[in-house]
Amino acid sequence: TQRSSGQFVLNNDNVQMNANVVYTSTATETSFRTEVDYYSVPIFEIGDNVQVSHANVFSIATTSFDPLSPKYNAALTANYIYRVHTSTTPVANIGGLNFTNVSLDPVGKIGNAADGSGTFEYDTAVYPGRFTLANNRIYHLETGSDFEPIFLTKDKIIPNLLQGTTSIRARNKSRGGRLSAFNTKSINVQPIPIQKVVNASIVESLYREQTGGVAVRVTIQFDHIEGQEVTDYEISYKLDSVDDVGVDDGGTDLTSFNTVKVPATGVDNDGKIRFTVNGINRGITSDTRNVLFRVVPLNKDLRGITASLSKSIIGKTAKPENIFNFTGGQQTDQITLLWSYPRTNDGELKDIDLKEVVIKRLAGIQSADVENFVVADDLVTVSAGTARKSIPIDTFGEFTYLARSRDTSGNFSDDVVAITLTTSRPVRSTVIKAYNEDEPTTVFAGRTNDNSAEQNYPSFTTSNNGGIFAANKGDGFPSSIVDNANGTSSGFSATSSSTDLLASESAEYITSIRDAGATITGAIFVDIEGTQSAETTFNDSKETYLSGVTDASGTAGVLKDASFGGIGHVLGFSNTAVVDPRFDANNQTFMTGGASGNVFAIWDDGKYTGNVITITGITKASPAVVTTSGSEHGLVNGNRIIIHDVNGMTQINNRELYVNRVNATSVQLYTDAGRTAALNSSSFDTYTSEGVLDQGDYANANSYALIAGTIDADEIRLGASYLPNGNATGSNALANITTAASSYKLVNFKQYIDTGSGDTFAGALGAISSQTLIRTTTAANAQLYYANGQLDINQFIGSAVNEGFQTYQAGSRTFRQFQLKFIVKNNQPDEFDFTIDKFRYTIEKDTVTFTDTTAYNATTKTVDITSAGFLTRPVISYSMIDEDSNKPHIVVTTAASNEAVSYQVFKSDDGSAGSTTSGMSVMMTAIGV
Repeated sequence: TQRSSGQFVLNNDNVQMNANVVYTSTATETSFRTEVDYYSVPIFEIGDNVQVSHANVFSIATTSFDPLSPKYNAALTANYIYRVHTSTTPVANIGGLNFTNVSLDPVGKIGNAADGSGTFEYDTAVYPGRFTLANNRIYHLETGSDFEPIFLTKDKIIPNLLQGTTSIRARNKSRGGRLSAFNTKSINVQPIPIQKVVNASIVESLYREQTGGVAVRVTIQFDHIEGQEVTDYEISYKLDSVDDVGVDDGGTDLTSFNTVKVPATGVDNDGKIRFTVNGINRGITSDTRNVLFRVVPLNKDLRGITASLSKSIIGKTAKPENIFNFTGGQQTDQITLLWSYPRTNDGELKDIDLKEVVIKRLAGIQSADVENFVVADDLVTVSAGTARKSIPIDTFGEFTYLARSRDTSGNFSDDVVAITLTTSRPVRSTVIKAYNEDEPTTVFAGRTNDNSAEQNYPSFTTSNNGGIFAANKGDGFPSSIVDNANGTSSGFSATSSSTDLLASESAEYITSIRDAGATITGAIFVDIEGTQSAETTFNDSKETYLSGVTDASGTAGVLKDASFGGIGHVLGFSNTAVVDPRFDANNQTFMTGGASGNVFAIWDDGKYTGNVITITGITKASPAVVTTSGSEHGLVNGNRIIIHDVNGMTQINNRELYVNRVNATSVQLYTDAGRTAALNSSSFDTYTSEGVLDQGDYANANSYALIAGTIDADEIRLGASYLPNGNATGSNALANITTAASSYKLVNFKQYIDTGSGDTFAGALGAISSQTLIRTTTAANAQLYYANGQLDINQFIGSAVNEGFQTYQAGSRTFRQFQLKFIVKNNQPDEFDFTIDKFRYTIEKDTVTFTDTTAYNATTKTVDITSAGFLTRPVISYSMIDEDSNKPHIVVTTAASNEAVSYQVFKSDDGSAGSTTSGMSVMMTAIGV
């Protein structure tokens, strides 16, 4: 697109600098080309030979444009009029003909090249002439390979020249073989400037897809380029990301560019080219995903300028109606849920694009609202049209089941339906093992827990080396019982309650390998309860915009930083690139952009290294070792410290303590702020760390200040400041931030509108997901562990895939040992926290009835019952069959175990032994687990 002379400025009136063009581009312009037609002095110097025609060769004696020439004429030169004076007079009328400089171009060497300058060395005797017009920039210095001979046809065309400068020299040759001098010409070959397409736009539309309801498509359209012989348009398109909203998602193959070539012959009558992409995945939330297009015009193999544009996908926004008549009940070890759909008069689903019904579960009696649905655990998703679902019960008790319908665009129904059911464990099974990870000493299954001697959450508290090495490494952290059983965790931290674990981001908890003692056929029931909590303050939801170090401002409440062009410049002071910089009355801080733009504040992480305070390997006066783990935080030097989960000193678990730093490696702990009462006695009040305690400014950790506005390019004025707990300080003071060399972060507080128009104040649905995995083996310890105690993963069933871990399902299975893995995935860690409240599981074995009828042909009869697989001795009963005339008889057990039962038969009248030859039979029944 050619710009007029009024849209740019040409600067060419200063001979001491290169001419330049000043042009202010728009946001959509990416490539530029400047073409200049100029008229300058001719390349004729005193002493050059010029030729007009054959035999008319003249030597230049003087010129009007050479300042050193006797006939120099400044007035003519200023008016772009140039004259040359030849040493001889022409013998013919040569008016109107061209003069050609036939002097040889000098060939030499470049030397002394440094800092953009150098010398050109050549033989002046071979190449006479002057080069005083160099300041007029009329000479070209060319380097390259030797000239290659070519023989042109009559059209005199040299094909397939590469881009860049090409030098060509030519001379005439007579029939007699005489050669003229060479004439040299250079040309700069550039690509033909095919313009980018203009008036490009993306239009979104909905259409009915026969197999998937309502789908989204986008059409890109632009003006066909005229006059540049465009033959095709190369169109590339992709989605910036795709939400996983189910199986066979539309657009999952569009996260990288797909490219097509559209012929220019397909131009519509209105002069536009159009191309449509179907099956766009809008995602779960409207207006959060973008489709990107790149269009390149082509003239056969010649490529034009690329035009890029994008559009946020809105998709279908109308929400489906929800199901109704939601009910259900328990059937043995399953729960069956039933419901109805809104339908048209002809019986079809009212929402043609209804995709599924999402059912979630929350412990206890809960209300049917969106907030509870967001934080509830996923239970099952049922395809549209199905009106009932039976689900194996993995956890018995009282739960509220919440349901919402979802269409193919990811829209949920506005309302939630719910039903509260209480399920109970069937009496046909017996608990043979019970494990309580959150409180091992608390009985929950009617028997003492088999891990009652362990600490709360042992895979978190007592795993020293990740559960993968069972030997003492000599680093002071020998492997624990949990390590030896492959138990470990990652991503969790302690809370104020020792019975909870917090996962602020993604985390895993892997239990120890649990041994049933023998290979059995039974069920493993898992009871895991967690709580999702939505974070709703600016303290929780933020992202770092930049990290900086302050300069001394000298003014209270003023932050100064000259880096990045100045902190004020970053926020928009004298910076036209920043859109709408302003103080926002709603957020009471500085904003840029629109309503969903950046909400800025100054954040102080505190001047510390590592955690706020970490004291590991602390020893006291006696030889006992005290170690701390979890998320310790607090203050030092007489201020507050909170220590969670201190091994070996349970009396200070979860208590608020005060610490006084004695020196770099020791502290004193006190029970009150006045430091008058030591923790226990004088022998317990000083603790020495194996390493240097974390240093720094803990008082300002995670405090922040809003921004009142910019002062200049380097300074901003702080607004209201807040303590780490979120309470306002009542001023704009933020300690240490106004002094020199203090680190800080410019953060963008996230608003609900930032995550898309479909989100609510209840948070983003699907931000947190959890999954329970299990792996089992029938191997005993001798096969499961190597001699050095390390685990042989190959012993687990299906170990070739995911090390044997499979999605947990309730139901019977044959196993001896098993291990559970609980995975929490948090896609919005600034929006949600997840807390494990309960983590318990049992091994339950169905009651087995063994019956066998044996002939009483020996005084003591033994029956083998190993086929029943009893773990303990069963309950035994007998019935006499085919008694002799001495009836009735009494059957007495003489010995019994879980593998065999021995009995004898006696006469009931006198207690003597029954006959072993009269053909009597005994039916024995054994009932047990």
